[in-house]
Amino acid sequence: MTRSLLFAMLAILWIVPAAAHTSASSEVRLEPTKTGIVADVTIPQAEYAYASGNTASNDQASLADAKRYLLAHTAIRSADGSEWNVTIADVHFARNAGTPDLLAKIAYDPPAGAAPDRFDFEWSAVIANTPDHVTRVVLDKNDLSGPQLIGLLREGNTQVTVVAGRSTALARFGSAIQVGAEHILGGLDHLAFLVALLLAAPLLAKNGHWQALRSGKEAAIAVAQLASGFTIGHSITLISVALTGLTLPAPPVEIFIAATILLAAFNVIRPIFARRELWIAVLFGLVHGLGFAGFIREADADLTRNISTLLGFNVGLELVQIAVIVAVVPLLLFIARRGFYSPFRITAAAVLIASSGFWMVTRTVDAVA
Repeated sequence: MTRSLLFAMLAILWIVPAAAHTSASSEVRLEPTKTGIVADVTIPQAEYAYASGNTASNDQASLADAKRYLLAHTAIRSADGSEWNVTIADVHFARNAGTPDLLAKIAYDPPAGAAPDRFDFEWSAVIANTPDHVTRVVLDKNDLSGPQLIGLLREGNTQVTVVAGRSTALARFGSAIQVGAEHILGGLDHLAFLVALLLAAPLLAKNGHWQALRSGKEAAIAVAQLASGFTIGHSITLISVALTGLTLPAPPVEIFIAATILLAAFNVIRPIFARRELWIAVLFGLVHGLGFAGFIREADADLTRNISTLLGFNVGLELVQIAVIVAVVPLLLFIARRGFYSPFRITAAAVLIASSGFWMVTRTVDAVA
């Protein structure tokens, strides 16, 4: 037990500084024109100031700094590598939908002879300096197909290929799968919750404590139930949003998601959901589904208006979930049969408790600020 507590304390000391900054997301909405591309950019003001070190105000010097910053962090290149001309048409700070943002309009003009309907879009503003920040890239063709969420950019992934011509249903389905996979891969809270569920899968509860190991078959059944419950829960929420268009405000949803991780982590230390794991997975899946639904509603893309793309988004989520299960469960079963699973799971639970507690506090502060 002493060794377990020591591991847990070291884990907490490591994880809390590692999560020193949380962030909202930015959006770049690309619109094709007769001559090129125009982008409407929205960046949370606080995130811009944090990443750039510049003053966020509407005086001439600050706006000039903002223009230089944006020009240094974006580009468009044609398939042959030729770079487009970039012009900042407008930049200012304003309160948009209740939060202060940096708003900009950027014009991209292709060189002579370059095809304007297929190009590589590059964007590193904020995400180059803020590891957990995400920029949504939306293509808005102003036609009946509606806006299309084509990529999530973050640190280490700052480029997306854009096809500005009319897209096929299959292409939009594939794009939705990619966006769903990228979203859950970048959502540490969703992955943390899944790992918390899996950590207890090899164990059997007796007399209010984890006292025995499941057989390989029993553990596989438990994992299948957990994964199915989580999938059913968030799928119900996504379908409900598609049918009704109703979602909850993002701040309380994000706090609830962090709370589910906290409860699941405590369950890893001591069984509080014994024999109710399936229903808990469904219930908590509903909560996480609100997070997924809030994301796609916030993107204002076609995901919630088109069943095929909503299905593609959900498929992307499930592919990552399956990959995590395939990678994690065999390792957990191996460790569980080597006699040191108790210190391992307590350490892992401590990391999850520290992370979820930090997320709850910072998200609550952000919600009331």
